[in-house]
Amino acid sequence: MALANKNLLWDAMLRTFGNGLKGANVTNHLILALDRETLDFCKSEGLNGHRMNVEDLKVRGPAHRWAGGALDSCFQLLEPLPLRRPNSL
Repeated sequence: MALANKNLLWDAMLRTFGNGLKGANVTNHLILALDRETLDFCKSEGLNGHRMNVEDLKVRGPAHRWAGGALDSCFQLLEPLPLRRPNSL
């Protein structure tokens, strides 16, 4: 799973990540796109993408706090799957 939005090196980094997934034949991947451009890029590259609305995170403050909120949202998205959440979170 990757969390991505459009930024300075977005195209090259996401393309490299996607090429690595394809090269290793990883089909059970998910890229959480924080904007429409990223989701469209995933579709054009044949990557599994899902649009996550940043406003739904409702997290304000430093970057590490925002990242924690994004991680919590990822776990909520995956809750129906048989995964165990790490105890340290």
